[in-house]
Amino acid sequence: MTREKTLRIRLDEKEWQKLHTYADNKGVAMSHIIREYIRRLPQVMIKNQDEPE
Repeated sequence: MTREKTLRIRLDEKEWQKLHTYADNKGVAMSHIIREYIRRLPQVMIKNQDEPE
């Protein structure tokens, strides 16, 4: 899968440390943890851009 989109977020020190520690303990990158959480989100219907409102 080609990843073409980038998401930049701001974290405070506590949030960053929590994510960093969790990822380190799992032996994966922090971005991997974020992608896994996103994959677990419920499916939503995406409105067709061509449909009128």
